[in-house]
Amino acid sequence: MEVPETENSRKKRTKWPVEVKVDSVRVLIYRTGERHFTAAWRQAGQRKRLVRATLEEATDAAKQRAREISAGKAGLADFRGADRERYSLSVEAVRPTGIPLEVASQEYAEAWKLVQPASLIQVARWWKEKHAQELPSKPVPELVEEILRDRAEAGLADVYLRSLGYKLRWFAGRFPAPIQGITAHMIEEALGRIKKLKPKTWNNYRTDILTLFHYARMRGHLPRDREVEAALVKRVKDPGKRIRVFSPAEMSRLLNAAAHGVAARRGRPAIAPRPDLVPFIAIGGFAGVRPMEIGRLEWSDIQWKRGVIEVAKHKAKTASRRLIPIQPNLAEWLAPFRAGRGHICTTRTWRCVTALAKAIGLEWPHDVLRDSFISYRTAVTQNLSQVALEAGNSERIIRHSYLELRTPEEGKAWFSIRPEGAASNVVPLSRAR
Repeated sequence: MEVPETENSRKKRTKWPVEVKVDSVRVLIYRTGERHFTAAWRQAGQRKRLVRATLEEATDAAKQRAREISAGKAGLADFRGADRERYSLSVEAVRPTGIPLEVASQEYAEAWKLVQPASLIQVARWWKEKHAQELPSKPVPELVEEILRDRAEAGLADVYLRSLGYKLRWFAGRFPAPIQGITAHMIEEALGRIKKLKPKTWNNYRTDILTLFHYARMRGHLPRDREVEAALVKRVKDPGKRIRVFSPAEMSRLLNAAAHGVAARRGRPAIAPRPDLVPFIAIGGFAGVRPMEIGRLEWSDIQWKRGVIEVAKHKAKTASRRLIPIQPNLAEWLAPFRAGRGHICTTRTWRCVTALAKAIGLEWPHDVLRDSFISYRTAVTQNLSQVALEAGNSERIIRHSYLELRTPEEGKAWFSIRPEGAASNVVPLSRAR
């Protein structure tokens, strides 16, 4: 016999909180008692609530409130008489622009100060007469898809295209209107709403948005006789990342553990040899190739006769080909693999290497192998331009973050780490063991 569904059984089956969404407005409904259902949302920076006796009533009220907020009518109850009518008219007036009322008010006030004693209408009419025929209008989302196609056809690296697409599609979602109406202030306002945005990430967003504006100007959608608005977006001072490197002894321990394993001692289990991890560690530490780039490398990219590792354009993060000299100690570590074919490592290699480091008691800071290479190579060569070319980095970043982190003597010790049994005048692997 089928048991009819009761209101209580339906409530138990409901996944809390219940979400009510209208456009980008989101209201959540919580069960706050046997006969109480609370709808909650944020409005003008404040948390708002309303309580109803049933879930159906709370849902209806939440939908109504979400529709009002989406339509810009929320808060009208706080106004009286003529103020309410003025507010409604203002919201309706700016709706076609896609710009929030508070931003439009700020922009108007700034523009008003700049054009005095002329009126904004006079300036707008003059600008239209001068530029209307020169600037075909195109919405930002269309421009974004156009530039992404253009960059893909140019053969830029997939990782760059994914990053560019993510940021620019976010930008297009905030500004669906034509690009001519977007100001630096509006861009900063939008970036400021992203939670926990680090200085480096802010600057990366700024760079990609600026790329879009330059593309729009090149295509004739922005005036060519003046700077684009995105260039006026402030840069945030980036203190840079903390550079942490392995010592030569720590690198020796890691390579030795991979090549030969570690015997059991002091209650710790033995670690089996993993010689397949040696190329990843050695190329990262002695050539500075990024982990994701190593994952794309094949053994054919190790050009033994020329003594270089070729990171092709389509395998490099920066979509720029580079040749990295094979240091003598790196050649010795890679010698057993000279007959290798196919990819140098798998997608799981990085995880296995970090697990090995942990097993032998080594901390694994972010990008430690690459940071170690750049730091020690800079110390040995004292040539920032050369290191920048080898690492696929900018000379400015190397000067800012890596210069004088290590001494020339430490650099020589780093590039003297050789396999067990090979001649080494600094850090014997047996000692690190």
